[in-house]
This record gives sequence, structure tokens and C-alpha cells, in this order.
Amino acid sequence: MKDKVEEASSLWPAAGMPLPHKRESEMIKHIVVWPMKDDVTDAQKTEMKLRLEALKEVIEELVDIEVGIDDDNDTMSLVSAFNSEADLAAYQSHPAHLDVVGFVKPLVAGRAVCDYAC
Repeated sequence: MKDKVEEASSLWPAAGMPLPHKRESEMIKHIVVWPMKDDVTDAQKTEMKLRLEALKEVIEELVDIEVGIDDDNDTMSLVSAFNSEADLAAYQSHPAHLDVVGFVKPLVAGRAVCDYAC
């Protein structure tokens, strides 16, 4: 029994679990929500979605991307995944991404961004 108590004392005392630590292989999620301008057509929204999704074939640092159009709220959302913050930075400065940014900016009324490790 004493061995078990000593073993437990080396664990996180609050829950009897090992101390929390950063996982070596955390993913970085990059989420963007854009409110669309009032005069943007359905065809422009579809083109924006297709251009964003096509980045997966061009930018190797982009692990995954999902783009959704919410017509009820007149927004578009992007959820993407990267293996590291450096990969996210490479994506953001990649010429193909910058080309898509140039297409997107005139269509949107703003944007909200959330990046986090998971």
C-alpha cells in the first residue's frame, strides 16, 4: 500500500492524474467568419468557397480546410488545420493564399478570426 501512496504522490495531487503537459503533436486550428456584403451574389459566394477549398491542393502546409456558406446569416466560415504555427504562417504568406485574399476582400464586410492549438 505504501508503494501505491508514493506512486500517487508523484501524480497530480488534485485528480490523481499525471501533470498536464503540452502534447508534442498539437494541431493549430484557424477559423475565419466573414459577414458578406449585401450586394454579393450567390455565384460570387460559390466562387469564393471554391477558391478557398482549392488552396488545399496548392499549399502543402494546409492539412485540412472546410468552408461553409450560411445564407440565413449571410456569412461564410472557414475552418482549417495546420501542424504548427509556422505552417499557419507559411499558409498566410503563400502567394496562392494572398491571391484568394485579393478576391475575398471586396466581397466581405469584415471578418472574425480565431486561432488555437488543439
